[in-house]
This record gives sequence, C-alpha cells and structure tokens, in this order.
Amino acid sequence: MQLTLSKISYIISMMSIRKRTFHIFCACIYTLLCWGSITLAESGQNRKGLEPANLVFFYKKYINEGIRYLERGDKEEAVKSFWNAAELNPRLPEAYINIGIVRLQQGNFDDAMRLFLKAESLASSDYIKSDILSYNLGLCSYKKGNFSEAIEYYKDALKITPEFGEALFNIGMSYREIDKRIEAFMHIFKSKRIFQHGAQNEYTQRAEQILESLRKDPQTDTSSLAEKLLEEGSQCFKDGELEKALSYMHESITVNPTYAEAHFRLGTIYADQEYFPRALKCFIQATELDPKHLKAYINLGSTCGELKKYKEALDAYQRALEIDKENPKIYYNIGMVCLATGAKDKARQFFKKAKVLCTKEKDTELLKQITQAYRKIK
Repeated sequence: MQLTLSKISYIISMMSIRKRTFHIFCACIYTLLCWGSITLAESGQNRKGLEPANLVFFYKKYINEGIRYLERGDKEEAVKSFWNAAELNPRLPEAYINIGIVRLQQGNFDDAMRLFLKAESLASSDYIKSDILSYNLGLCSYKKGNFSEAIEYYKDALKITPEFGEALFNIGMSYREIDKRIEAFMHIFKSKRIFQHGAQNEYTQRAEQILESLRKDPQTDTSSLAEKLLEEGSQCFKDGELEKALSYMHESITVNPTYAEAHFRLGTIYADQEYFPRALKCFIQATELDPKHLKAYINLGSTCGELKKYKEALDAYQRALEIDKENPKIYYNIGMVCLATGAKDKARQFFKKAKVLCTKEKDTELLKQITQAYRKIK
C-alpha cells in the first residue's frame, strides 16, 4: 500500500459514524447537520415542493445513498445521488465536497478543485468539517502540481485539527517536491508519531520509508536536520512532553550520530528523570565526540557522583577544570565529592575556592549551596 495523496480522501456522510479501514483509502466521517433544517428553511430552495423537514430528510437520504454506491464501487451512481442532494439545497457544501472527491479520484483535478472551492464558499465559519474541506483542497492542489498552494491548504486543516496525521504527511511530501528536505522530514516525522499512536501500521511504515529515503539522500543536510530535531526536542522537554522530547533527541542522533550536543541533551533528560546509567552513557559519548564540551564533563561528574563512582566523578571534574579554571560550580562539585568520601579538609578548600569565584560572579544561588555544604563539614 502506498500513502499517496490520491488515495487519502474524506467523504462527508450524514449516516452514523462509519470508520472504514485505511487500506480502502476512504474514511466515512459523520457530520452533524444540527443546523441543516434552519439552512434549508431559510434558503427557499424548495425545488421539489417539499416541506423543509422533508427536504432535510431527502437531502440526508441522497448523501447516504451516494456513500453506499461508493462503498460498492459505483462512482457514477454515487455522483447522481450527490447531485440530487445538491439540487434539493444548493447552499449546503456536503454534496459538492463528495462529488469533488469522486472527481479527484477519477483524475479530473480541475473539476474537483472547482467543486471544493464552491463548497468552501458555502461553508460557514464554524463548519464542522472545515479541516476536511481544506485537506481535500490540498489534495487537489498537489495533484495539479501546485505544491506551495497545497501546503497552505494543509496548514489550514492543521489549524483546526493539529493532530491531523495525513495533513502533516502530505505537507512533508509537498515540501519534498520543492526540494525542501528538512521541512519535509520534520513534518513526516511528526506524522509518523501520530500514525504510531493511532496504530495505523501501514501509514507508519510508509512514513518511515520516506524518512529513510531522506536520511540517505545525499542532498539532505543532515547536520542542519539534526540541529532542527534537537531544537524541537528541547522545546518539547521544556513543555513537559517527555516522550516527544526523547523521540526527537534519538532521531537527531540517528540522523547525525557524531552530533555531541544531541548526546549531551539526551543525557540531560535522562539525568533529570534520574535514569543515571543511561545518562552516563550519553555524557561519555558527548565527551568522546567533543573533548571540549565543558557542560558534558560537569554533568558526567555529577552523574558519576549519583552512581557513587567517585573516582570517575573526580576525573570528569578535572577534565572540566582543564577547560575552565574559573568555574565555581566545578570546585563546588569537587568539594561535594570530597565530602561524600570523607575528605573534609579537601572539601573545605574547594568550597573556599568556589565561594571566592561565586562572589565575583554574584551567583547567589550557588553561594547558598556552598553555605549549606560548610555546615555539613562542621
């Protein structure tokens, strides 16, 4: 199965909810027509001489009849039923959307676009399926080769439904068509996460295939891509979205395994969650990739201390001092290791040095920690 744009379309139905499996490529989505009777009554389009209540009934009947024809593969009969609905009330968008989808699947993109735009002009500002209408406009624009226009329509759909996986995927595909590989990767990666959470295995596999092709594409700037993934992961961590943060960090490393900063930040997340053995591996990897990474050495020392690996902690702090001899945090941390191992005199010396440097930098928070540490010595 291919997750191609022509195979993802949404039919607006008046029936009860009916979710078809994704390999059929067509989902029936229930639309509440709670405002339908009002619209019909006010429109004055009583072409069959029916009362407004009957118009509502027959409008729904024709739409649902069209859906049933589509389920049997009879597209032309489906279109006839949808047109019957449109004749009953030409001021409702559902019939035009459904006919447009059939035309899109038949490859008649100009006709499909015209019908979708007609539906858009009829839809109210709070139309319950505006996301699907925008999505189908995006499909049509893509098939016509208007990739930038397609992206804007898909973005409109995402404004309404931010977790619209197919829209994210198709934005990525559109970006790929205009050679914006980093943007393509980021959107498809987001869509893959949504597909995974929804247990949409075929869509997940298709997304991963595209991601892998982008990873291997010699024209993909993997360094910039890794930075972008790291940036997104860091923001997710700040927002408290731990699972997302980890996935972005891991992907950053997958894209660029020699990116020391990604290993460092991944270790920081693990340390924050007190997964110290995992954090330790990340910090070691970061320092091996970048022997001048000061924060990685400091965090490596702290993590070793948490694991009671005091010799390794001191080694890490000594490496940190070789990079920055005026950093009060390093002296404080060494003092804490000395304190933990019972070397109180050495601890006092390092706390004293840390205090002098702290006073120069006016680091009041660290000064408080040093004062508390002195109390433990006494």
